[in-house]
Amino acid sequence: MPGKGTLQQKVRRLYRARAEGGWQEGTSLEFKLAGGGLPNKELRRTYSAFANTSGGLLLLGVADDASIEGVPNIERRLKELTDLLNNSQQVSCNLCSQSGCIAVIEIAGKQIIAVDVPIAEPNLQPVHLNQDEKMSYMRRHEADVRCSEQEIARMRRNRDVCLMGQYSLDGYIVKDSTLEDINLETLGKFRNYMRGTALGKLWQHDDDETLLRHLQAYRTDRGTGECGVPPYLSSSMVMPSLGEDYNRKGLMIQA
Repeated sequence: MPGKGTLQQKVRRLYRARAEGGWQEGTSLEFKLAGGGLPNKELRRTYSAFANTSGGLLLLGVADDASIEGVPNIERRLKELTDLLNNSQQVSCNLCSQSGCIAVIEIAGKQIIAVDVPIAEPNLQPVHLNQDEKMSYMRRHEADVRCSEQEIARMRRNRDVCLMGQYSLDGYIVKDSTLEDINLETLGKFRNYMRGTALGKLWQHDDDETLLRHLQAYRTDRGTGECGVPPYLSSSMVMPSLGEDYNRKGLMIQA
């Protein structure tokens, strides 16, 4: 999950940074009103886009101009949100079932709902709507854009390799991989790209290892306790020596 602390702390930190531009829609932050009920169509598109891109925060009860409107009948809205995410006919998977991904937060004397959408694991992408992979979205700045055929095909390839049974996605790492295998130049470019976004502001003080763990690009193997690079990591983030070696074995997936 992005940043440190609870979801409530993250949202309040963004709100306090509104004078510096932290409280505005962008690649990883989306506002939606929910006064008359959940905006199901738009909400699902943003959920898919965040899940297929780099994750993000979805705040219900905040207007496009960033003003706090609040969410009436908040318990009912929470149930509607939970039912929506658990309905496989609406969204292909629920990435927010863990505790701490959804929270009610009081801002400026009004209650809003915050949804912290993580990046989907490759075996779950593309995260799509209406049981139709063509209804998959990516985040482009503050817009949710329908995925191209090429983007969907790439996610399908990555997913299919993950499901071949060559390894378990649940905490598996490439043996003997370390932080030294990460292309720091590429990581630096990613930091620059995210600098003006909400998540970028949350990450700006994180060291490389912490940032990579937020991105699921560096993790702990649950079986051995060793740390390293997950096998589905795009080789564009990896040094050529390691990337070429594992690409030949079908473990590293080209972006």
